[in-house]
Amino acid sequence: MNSRSHRKQAVVIGGSIAGLLAARVVADYFQSVLIIDRDDLSKNGEQRRSVPQGRHAHALLSGGQGAIENLLPGISRQLIDAGEKVTWGRLIFEPPWTFFRTYFVNLGFLDGVEGLAIANMAALYNFLKYAKVRFMSPGR
Repeated sequence: MNSRSHRKQAVVIGGSIAGLLAARVVADYFQSVLIIDRDDLSKNGEQRRSVPQGRHAHALLSGGQGAIENLLPGISRQLIDAGEKVTWGRLIFEPPWTFFRTYFVNLGFLDGVEGLAIANMAALYNFLKYAKVRFMSPGR
């Protein structure tokens, strides 16, 4: 007996990445899946009103990427192809600018050694982020 035969529709509340992945998982067990979110999700790349942390820097660790890739084969390549292209200039100049902004403009130097460490980590994070995207992109 097909596990979908008596299960018509699942409802997932929330269109975040967690909600979308949950919808993908339950799609194997239901004929259809309805995702309900208070924001209009048809606007590509726009800040969502109900997600104030959306502007913050986010990172996806390789284990999470692998788990998502298992659910949605080929998604990593699609996201890389659709994403922003990183130039050599951005790879070279963005990390020092991040350090300068974090340490001087945002007054990180007032925090002493801790401020210096935070500025260094922010710059390193930006470098690693842009380097990974740069070297994963086709036709780099």
